[in-house]
Amino acid sequence: MRYPQAEPLSKPGWATRRARAAILGLAAALLMTLAAGAPASAAEGECGGGGSTGKMCLYFDSTPDRGAEWGTNSSTPSLYVPYMRYFRVGPYGANGSGWEVWNKAASGWNRDTNSSARVYFNSNYGGSWDSFCPSTSKNLYSTYKDNASVRVGQIPTGCPI
Repeated sequence: MRYPQAEPLSKPGWATRRARAAILGLAAALLMTLAAGAPASAAEGECGGGGSTGKMCLYFDSTPDRGAEWGTNSSTPSLYVPYMRYFRVGPYGANGSGWEVWNKAASGWNRDTNSSARVYFNSNYGGSWDSFCPSTSKNLYSTYKDNASVRVGQIPTGCPI
């Protein structure tokens, strides 16, 4: 009695093609999941130049408007979760570019002309804070290189009108 010979491994059969398709599908799903975790809106990131009006900008260097930058149009309860935010090279310099914003910002500039903003020591807007009146910039004092959340769009209180 003769037994059928197995096909060589180099010649893919239906099982091999299905396995390859499954692996490719999983890889595509993983890439889409990773891409969804990155900031997809223009509300975060770049701060200098055009389109920065209305943003709260944080800078790596102590002089406001200097060094690498990060900005947001919306409140950010955590600069660490669900994904890390990073300083980017801006028109004012590259010092600090690539560093995470969390616990690294030294100064800020509220580019919103109508509302104030706060940078908080803890996530979820807790602990000490530094307030920014509309259209003001300054060094961080209470949250210098120790900052974890940013709240924007507050009604200005204690700010000159």
